[in-house]
Amino acid sequence: MFAARDAALLGLAMAACAAPASLNVGDVVPDFVLTDVNSASPTAGVALGPTSYEGQVAVWYFGHSNCGYCSAQFGELDRIAADLAAAGYDVPVVGVNAAGLEASNGAITEGRTLPWLQDTEDVDAWGSWGAVWRDAYVLDGDLRVLDKRNLTAFDLTNDDNAAAYAALLSELASSAPAATAKAAR
Repeated sequence: MFAARDAALLGLAMAACAAPASLNVGDVVPDFVLTDVNSASPTAGVALGPTSYEGQVAVWYFGHSNCGYCSAQFGELDRIAADLAAAGYDVPVVGVNAAGLEASNGAITEGRTLPWLQDTEDVDAWGSWGAVWRDAYVLDGDLRVLDKRNLTAFDLTNDDNAAAYAALLSELASSAPAATAKAAR
């Protein structure tokens, strides 16, 4: 006989199967395409996704536009990207806002030039990556996860953390192979 406890366990198992697994180091990320809504970004209004940066080391930050802490992290990522560019490293950094939080996009992008993509329920970039609030993924040129960390625990407003992250990004960009899958095609 099918007991209530068995039904509850089956329900939990089915929910776990339905939820996407979070990406880990070494995984190839699923592609998606969303529009850059940051009017100050060089790619404002352009549809972008991971394959837009194929062949490069790139950072993808998943934040909420209505969160002050997320905005501070995005600001630090903007500063780190500018510092890396000044040092000769081309490491794109892209933010992805959660679906339904469009109203605050202007606040998080104010004074920043990084692309900020607006997720939608139809695309569900967050879900396809299994991303959680404040996850930052570093991808290689073949769209594999090189580094994943949550910026709740690794606060970039801490100078030591910001310096360590900038050093990691410059090291990864320096060691990236010149030939990538895209260049080889």
